[in-house]
Amino acid sequence: MKIRPILMLGWLLGLAAATGQEAKPEAPNASKPEIATATDASAAKEGFPTLYLRLETWQAPALEVAKRLDGIKNSEDLAKLRAECLSGPPGVALVLSSAINVNTPSQVIAESVTERIYPTEYEPPSLSCPPPTEIKPGEEKPAGFDEWLEKMAGRATPTAFETRNTDTILEAEISPADGQDKTWSAKISVEDVRYLGRENFGAEELGMGMPAFSAFRTASTVRLKEGKWQILSILEPPRGLESKPSDKRWITLVRIDPQE
Repeated sequence: MKIRPILMLGWLLGLAAATGQEAKPEAPNASKPEIATATDASAAKEGFPTLYLRLETWQAPALEVAKRLDGIKNSEDLAKLRAECLSGPPGVALVLSSAINVNTPSQVIAESVTERIYPTEYEPPSLSCPPPTEIKPGEEKPAGFDEWLEKMAGRATPTAFETRNTDTILEAEISPADGQDKTWSAKISVEDVRYLGRENFGAEELGMGMPAFSAFRTASTVRLKEGKWQILSILEPPRGLESKPSDKRWITLVRIDPQE
């Protein structure tokens, strides 16, 4: 029988192959894969300081704003104008003020919001038989009519809802400006949403009202020099429920400083 010699030969060949793999030396110049660590990531950002971003929105008379803008030629003029606003002249008020630390280069979001939920669709009330009425011209509504109407309106059931955030959201993305020392490219977005009240649709007795909101938004990409105020936007403030034009203006200023 030749089976036994064949098995013995196969066993010897397998042993030789295994021994060759174990004895194979590692190449002296073989490079090992590098693994990025948190230390490497932090080292990559060395040289970029932590920055302090500030935004202020001032309200002032529109005509006065137009006059004063003609005299603003540089950041020093703007700083003087802000100092006057801080002294509290008539008709001037600070309506928004936000600040946030930014580790460059990165994107940050800061928000202070109140979430409101409100119905957007209703199931119509089931109409019950109203009280007997026979109204002649000039007569008042019969007794019990208001109670019946209020009861009927109370049977309307909300079936769909939406949510809306109110108050302030600030977003910023800061990166170094190419070729300019102590200058930063800033992509800034600020939004302020406020709840104004309710607007009724249909008969007021039915109570089918919806909330009304105002929104102030400004977004831009600007180059900021450290320690210098800059105008981000000048806008009319949001109009109220009556949608009347305003004789005021909202001036949004922005500034960036290195954090010590």
